[in-house]
Amino acid sequence: MSKLSAGPTSAGATTVRSVTMLPMPNETLGSYLTRWAWACGEEPASLSHRLGLGYFVWRQDLDRSLSQTMLCTIAQAVGVEVSVIQDMTYCAWLALAKVPVQRSGFQPWLTPVGLYHRRRLRFGQLFCPLCLKEDTHRHVHLEWRIASSWICTRHKVCLMDCCPNCGACFAPYRNDSLMLGRCERCAFPLYTAHPSSCSTHQVELQEYVNAIWHQAAEGNPLPLAWTYSEIKRVAKSSPEFIYAGEPWSFWRVLQRGQLLEIVLASEVLRKNFAACQSNFQRLYTRESARTRVRPRTCWVPPEDPQERAKKIMQIALRLHPKRSMASRVRKK
Repeated sequence: MSKLSAGPTSAGATTVRSVTMLPMPNETLGSYLTRWAWACGEEPASLSHRLGLGYFVWRQDLDRSLSQTMLCTIAQAVGVEVSVIQDMTYCAWLALAKVPVQRSGFQPWLTPVGLYHRRRLRFGQLFCPLCLKEDTHRHVHLEWRIASSWICTRHKVCLMDCCPNCGACFAPYRNDSLMLGRCERCAFPLYTAHPSSCSTHQVELQEYVNAIWHQAAEGNPLPLAWTYSEIKRVAKSSPEFIYAGEPWSFWRVLQRGQLLEIVLASEVLRKNFAACQSNFQRLYTRESARTRVRPRTCWVPPEDPQERAKKIMQIALRLHPKRSMASRVRKK
């Protein structure tokens, strides 16, 4: 049970409001704090400031990770173990699958949201309109920011990454967008959107990659790491994708779904699981810069003094900056 002071009343006394709020299964930390603030009748920034986290905690990717001190503060206020709060972050979720994690920078399997203050500039946060409509307590699901998710297996529809009315990114923690199920820019009700239907084959591929994640969480991370390396290889070598210049986890959900269908449907991927016996940590590392086959050749001065002086003069003329016309005119 969490107890938060509601502030001074008209008589000058301070009331204490007790709110029992337990996290939903597979809920992110930011979603939980937003629902908690809504239940207390205040802004999420005010709640975080009251807990001692500060106002600016919402300017960072708190769904990805927070410091241990902040996690302990939230756990103490809620009245649960620190591990329960930590499991709502993506770093803990990915570490369970033996994926190398870091609190900032590029993260394998995690789609970026491009936080700038509290705005989101990238389309990394997905959502299912039917889940927003049918959930008893609207919350952000953990799998909605995993790069291998593009199908909602519960409703058999494709996930969305923007508002169908104005095209803005899904920002669930701004302007009560999550609790009201609306777009933070144009206030369009996102739970009324019509997502694209998917085929049975696409649902089977999504369930297949979900099974690989379960295997990694149970202690077999090699299939997941090999899948990541194959997706990275195909995304880098296939010229048919328009976003081939950046990491595939940065792509929009439509292009990323097409890439995942190509890789997961190939029989070569499934046959190489048993043949691959390498260290799975190497499959997540980026390729180092290629070394030059030939070293850079420097200019060798001629042995003849006249030829050497002539060559030096030619180089000096090429490097000498051109003077403007104003500097050539003598002032009288």
